[in-house]
Amino acid sequence: MELAPQQIDCANAPFTTFIEGNQVWNFMFVHPHRVRLGDYITCDCRGDLRCPYLVHVVGRIWGETVLKHISSYHLADATRMPKWKCSICHISSRWADRGSAFTYCGLCKKAYHRECLTTWVQHNKVPTCPLCRATDFLPTGHNIEMVCWVVPLKT
Repeated sequence: MELAPQQIDCANAPFTTFIEGNQVWNFMFVHPHRVRLGDYITCDCRGDLRCPYLVHVVGRIWGETVLKHISSYHLADATRMPKWKCSICHISSRWADRGSAFTYCGLCKKAYHRECLTTWVQHNKVPTCPLCRATDFLPTGHNIEMVCWVVPLKT
């Protein structure tokens, strides 16, 4: 029997994020409900595209248009997922290569190369997400190095 997806405003649902040591990205919604992105993509309920939380997270990381082209085949082995684009440099990357070279905004859920994000933060001198401008936006366990520029005062 097919279950109808729940009507949930996932974009405004409070959640926390963290990255496990094995590079599994976790999104913990207060419902309580967890979406996990690792070698496979799953959630606490069905683990398929009928889950509004899973659809929301996948749509934000890979883009809404990818949702038309993926199935449970892709979710069962995340290496089958289409490439995603860094929201700063727009270069495509494979999900399997995520490692510590990638991170994401815990608020808007857009993914970035850590190197691109570090350059962005250092150029703007304020650690904010390039898209939603949130501060304190990185998931637990991911930090960006800040370079402090000291300008000598003229005397």
